[in-house]
Amino acid sequence: MRSDKSYNKVFSENTPITVYPVIAAVLKKTDQILEDFRPKKGVGGEKFLKRWRQITSFITVSRLHGKYDFSAFELSQMDVAKYTHEEVKNTWDFIRKNRPDDLKAKTLKSKGYFVELCKEAAAEFAISNVDRVEKLTDFNTSGPFNKEKFDKEKLVVDLEFAMKVNELLPSQPWKPGMHKHITAKLKCSNKEYFQSVQLLIDEGIKSKQIDGVVYDSDGNVMAFDPERVNAQTLELLE
Repeated sequence: MRSDKSYNKVFSENTPITVYPVIAAVLKKTDQILEDFRPKKGVGGEKFLKRWRQITSFITVSRLHGKYDFSAFELSQMDVAKYTHEEVKNTWDFIRKNRPDDLKAKTLKSKGYFVELCKEAAAEFAISNVDRVEKLTDFNTSGPFNKEKFDKEKLVVDLEFAMKVNELLPSQPWKPGMHKHITAKLKCSNKEYFQSVQLLIDEGIKSKQIDGVVYDSDGNVMAFDPERVNAQTLELLE
C-alpha cells in the first residue's frame, strides 16, 4: 500500500467497510488450503497456521494485484473467486522451495525475514513495488490482516460528536495532516477524530477518501487531489 498508515493499519478507521468480507474470505481459504499441507507432527502443531497464514495470504493477494502497494479500496474490490486453491498452492510451493528448512522451525519470524521473503516473491512472480514492504514499521505474523486488533478498537464516539468534527472539515479531498488542526480545536484524540470521520462516511455525510482520491458509495471516483495524485493513474505522485 502507498502510505505507512494505510499499509500498517488496513483496519484503520478510514478503511472501507467492504474490505472486511474480502479479508475474511481470504484468510478462511488460506487456512483451508494450508491444512492440506500441515505436517502431521512436530511443527504441524497449533502454531503452524499462525506462522504461515498471514504471509501466504499477503503474497498471494499481492500476486493477484501484481504489486505490493495495493490500497485498502483495491483490496475491497478484489474478486475473491480468483483467490483459488491453485493460487494459494503456487505461493506455498514457492515458500517450500525457497525456505524448506524454515518450515521445520517452531518459532515466529522477524520483520526482516518476511521482508526478504517478499523480495524473493517479487522476483519470482514479478510483483512490483517491493520497496513498500521494506518501509514497514510493523510487519509480523499478525500482518496487515489483523482483524482481532480491529475488533478491540470499538467506537468511542457518537454522531453528535462526529457532527462537531464535520463542522470543521473542509471540502474533500482533504490534505494530509489536516486532522491535527481539528483534534487541537476539539481537544480530542486521533482515534476519536478518525472514528468520527468514518461515522460521517457511514452516514453518507462525507465520502470515502483513500490516498487523496474521493469515492462515492459505488466506488466511483468523485474527485482527487492533483497535488498528490497522478490524474491518469490515480496513484500517489512520487
